[in-house]
Amino acid sequence: MAGIKTTYGKRSKKTTAFCSMTDLFTSPIEHTAVPKPAKMVNDDLGDIAESMDRLRIEPDGGKSKKSETRQRALQQIDNNVCSPVRRRKPKAASVDATEQKTKAETVSPPRSSRKTKPQAPPAESQTAETMSKGDVQTIEEEPSNHTKTPERAIRLKEETRSSASPRTSARSSKSSKHRSTKSGRTKTPSVMTAKPSRSDPYAYHTRRLLRLCSDPEGRSAPRPFETWATSLEDEFNVLKIAEASYGEVYRLAHKEEIPGFSKSDESVIKMIALKPPPETVKRPAGKRKTKKDQELEERIENMSSVKSVLSEVKLLRRMSEVPGFTNFREIHILQGAPSDPFIKAWRNWNDGRPEEKQSIFPDPGVEGSYDATQLWAVIEMQDAGSDLEERDMETVGGIFGVWDIFWGVALSLGKGEEEAHFEHRDMHMGNICIRPINSNKPIAAPINLSQLERKLNFTGLETTLIDYTLSRAQMTSPAEHPEPALSDIAFEDLEPQEWLFEADSSEEYQYEIYRYMRGAVFLDDPLADVDARADEAKEKGRSWCGFHPQTNLMWLHFLLYEMMGRIEPTPKTKRGKGRTRTKKGAPKSFDEELVKRKQQLEKTLNKVQDILDAENVPTSGIWSAKDLIVLALDEGWLDEKDVIADDYYDDEETSMPEEGDVEAKGPSSPATQAADLVRACRL
Repeated sequence: MAGIKTTYGKRSKKTTAFCSMTDLFTSPIEHTAVPKPAKMVNDDLGDIAESMDRLRIEPDGGKSKKSETRQRALQQIDNNVCSPVRRRKPKAASVDATEQKTKAETVSPPRSSRKTKPQAPPAESQTAETMSKGDVQTIEEEPSNHTKTPERAIRLKEETRSSASPRTSARSSKSSKHRSTKSGRTKTPSVMTAKPSRSDPYAYHTRRLLRLCSDPEGRSAPRPFETWATSLEDEFNVLKIAEASYGEVYRLAHKEEIPGFSKSDESVIKMIALKPPPETVKRPAGKRKTKKDQELEERIENMSSVKSVLSEVKLLRRMSEVPGFTNFREIHILQGAPSDPFIKAWRNWNDGRPEEKQSIFPDPGVEGSYDATQLWAVIEMQDAGSDLEERDMETVGGIFGVWDIFWGVALSLGKGEEEAHFEHRDMHMGNICIRPINSNKPIAAPINLSQLERKLNFTGLETTLIDYTLSRAQMTSPAEHPEPALSDIAFEDLEPQEWLFEADSSEEYQYEIYRYMRGAVFLDDPLADVDARADEAKEKGRSWCGFHPQTNLMWLHFLLYEMMGRIEPTPKTKRGKGRTRTKKGAPKSFDEELVKRKQQLEKTLNKVQDILDAENVPTSGIWSAKDLIVLALDEGWLDEKDVIADDYYDDEETSMPEEGDVEAKGPSSPATQAADLVRACRL
């Protein structure tokens, strides 16, 4: 029987090159061949089987077949194919210095009352609460101004890219001298870059983001928006495709079809308006504020801080290593009002939407919306397809599409939990993208009996998680650093953002999920009233900085709830009169098998929905997406081949290689190592 080509979360992303003129990865002009990063076996997942004993199914008389299957698959989850993560050596610190740092940083505790607005934390530092076991305290994002000498020249090494090639341009034609690592990734020689000076408040204000730019010229100061946008016009059409609470999303589409390039090679950019330096904001002389002053304050309040964008970029870079997460490419820091292509794209998008769903951002072409000093963080990522916000699930295979999307997302979250202690914390339908695995084939339901025999990948689509504005992750390997340094946690403290927990869920069910998430974080109970039990929450000492994977279950529940509501229930087959009977031993028709498979998948998803319900989670024994995957393996909902990212499983070959075939793939091949581990488990 033909095998099933499956991936854990999603397939490996393509390595694309870019043009020196535009500084974008989607341009095919003047680029050189770059070796594809070698895959490695990841050993960072730990012994899942031991930790999941509460889910073990032990039938009478000995070890069950389900248990054996799970043991094999979990070994492979622990050794899943994933790009290597560059580890940072921990810095030695004295006890006094650590204590002093802990006192200077904090996460907002839960509020005792909604009526009293909490005092905003200091802009430059936060204080830490005592964490319960398994939690970390906080992250230092903003160094004090006096800790570094502005006049001192610094050396900045190019950050290792996870998925894109080193920059190829006339001024950097020495790419052949880059040293290759064992994983196939490249290192760029150190370059001297002038540190942003205090004399330029805008450059100094964005200095931490500027350091993350790949282009050395872009590290000293924000580039003019008009100059950057002009470099795009000859090659790209700018299309606005979506917006989130903190930014707008545009697609850069090639004007002409280019051989060897597909839609997946193109870029999307997230444009985030940054708050200005405090010293540049004019304050009214008198106590009374004019209407203009109030409008300015409101606009600034709705912009993002450098600190929050820095956390998001760190998360993007970190999670690019993990299958199923968006492929980060570059960050650009710009200054000025948006240019004509972006104004036109904004208006075209806005004009085509109903009034209640029009943009929450001001028209960039209207005078007063943005001025010449406006700062922008433009985050460039690989195009992951279209989001699920307004997607009709019947167009992606109905119940088969719902099944593939749900388990694709669950597998990605499970991998993220093990690789980086990741929580998304904002995984609404607009933050999940889908696209065909094969761009030449549409997303569709099964069309033959062999496809119905699968347990995943019925429709030929892949899922990608995007937008980590509110997410949490550990920058170092949890296996190597079970108690990470405070600076190794990227997260957003959600307590000051009252609107998240007070919005009307009768309009948008996702606002109920924020409240469930808050109860899970502080009291380990999604239905808990954190305000009413504020003293108990404070005593537990938990915070948004800690790792609480239950929040991922809350969003998986939301995802399944939304998708199941967008499909028609499968009609039940009636017995007796009018029912077509098949002779014993005779093959069933495709239509009969199709209905039967739909019913099976729908029944299973309804069961999963019950497990993930906020009322049942505390007693279900499921505490993370990883736990849910283990349960799926135990119950036979998924196969080990669906969980293992093993290149040996394809449409032509199904059997594991024999010991004598090891040399065919090479002793260091990830597929060969995975095969050896599965064989060892079977023995």
